[in-house]
Amino acid sequence: MSQRSSQNARTQKQMAGDAKGMTRKGAGSARPSREAATTVRTIAPGKTGAKTGSGNSAAGGSLFGGNSHKKEERRLERERRDREALVANIEVKKHPRYATYRRVWWVLLGLGLFMTIVCWIVMAANPETSRDPYSTMGMASTGSLIAAYACILAGFIFDWIKIRPMRRNAEKTAAQMSDKKLNAVIEEDYEQREAAKAANKAAKSK
Repeated sequence: MSQRSSQNARTQKQMAGDAKGMTRKGAGSARPSREAATTVRTIAPGKTGAKTGSGNSAAGGSLFGGNSHKKEERRLERERRDREALVANIEVKKHPRYATYRRVWWVLLGLGLFMTIVCWIVMAANPETSRDPYSTMGMASTGSLIAAYACILAGFIFDWIKIRPMRRNAEKTAAQMSDKKLNAVIEEDYEQREAAKAANKAAKSK
């Protein structure tokens, strides 16, 4: 293989360090052999973390913040409904006829349950009543069963006609109250019950 002469101008420039464009460029500065595909998205190195981080943090903040806000709203709604139900129960008891109507309702249900038990006892003591419903015991069993159904049905009808309207009016009244008014009614009822307990305890101690 032939070598250049030391008198060659190019060789002398290389020896003196004046030659330009003679060093090979590094691999990092080399251009890609072909352009990136149109579907490939290139991002500058300094902007990747900022954009990704800020986007994720914003999305995450809005997601969890919205969930916590909705949970708080649902909790407040549940508390409001509970207080309305409590106040409605307090208000309906103030009706002068409510206690009487409730006793009538319990009597009807109690009679229905009693007659049902009588029917079971008669049928257990006399199994032939199911084969001879026109006998004395058979008629007693059938009559007690009919009376039981009649009492239970009358209790439900009485509740629907007499007691249910009172409850609806009390619920409507409680729904129209403000939070402050609801709390005041509950507090007043609590104080009255505590005073009644104290009075009963003092009366028993005497």
